[in-house]
Amino acid sequence: MAILCASVLGWPATAHAATETFPSSIFSSANITDVNNVLGNTPDTAFFARGSGAVFVFDEPVTNHSTIINVTSVLPATTFIWFRFGQVSGGAFQNAVGVGLTNPAGGATANAYVEVTGPGPVNISPTAFTDSCRAIGGCNAVLVGGSTFTAPGGGFFASSIVSSTPEPTAWSLMILAFVGLGFQVKRTRRRTLGLSQKGYAGANVEVLSVFGQTQPA
Repeated sequence: MAILCASVLGWPATAHAATETFPSSIFSSANITDVNNVLGNTPDTAFFARGSGAVFVFDEPVTNHSTIINVTSVLPATTFIWFRFGQVSGGAFQNAVGVGLTNPAGGATANAYVEVTGPGPVNISPTAFTDSCRAIGGCNAVLVGGSTFTAPGGGFFASSIVSSTPEPTAWSLMILAFVGLGFQVKRTRRRTLGLSQKGYAGANVEVLSVFGQTQPA
C-alpha cells in the first residue's frame, strides 16, 4: 500500500522489505506431516490434512503483525484453513476467542476460517482476536491447521509460516503516503472505497488429538 501511495504521489517507492520472523518452536501438533518444515524458509513442505492443527510459538507478540502461511499447493477438494491466536506460557496454551466470526455453514464460532483454492500466501489475520489477546496478557502463538470443514480428501501443503512487520522506514513512508493521499483525494473530490476482506469462520468443533481434548468452536 505504501508503494502504491508513493507512486500515486510521485514519490520514489523506497520502503524497506518487511522484517520476517519464523516461529521459534512448535508447542504441539496433530495430523501434520513434516510439520518442522514450516519453521524456516526451506524448499521442503509440510502437509496439513483435514482435521489437523499445530500451535506455533513466536518470540514476540503476533497480534500487531501480519502472520502469513505460505501455501505451495492444494489438493483438488474444498479446503479450509482454520486458525485462532493464543498465548503459550508455563507449558500451557491459552486460547484467545475470536469475535464476530461465522463459519462456511453460517454458524457462530470463536475460530477463523479461510478457504484456499491454490498456492500463495494466506493472511492469518489477528483482528477478531485483538481484545481477547489483550485480556489474556498478549498472544505469542497461533493455532493453525486444516479444518474439518475441508472436504474428505482435501488438504494443503505449506512451506513456511511467518510473522512480519514493516521496518521503521517503511512505516514512515506509509504514514506520509496516507497523509499525502488524503490531500489528493480531497483535491480531486473522489471517494475512496476500501476493500473488505471476506473471512470464513466455523461453529463446528475442531478436534486435535494432540491436546487430548476438543477445541471449542
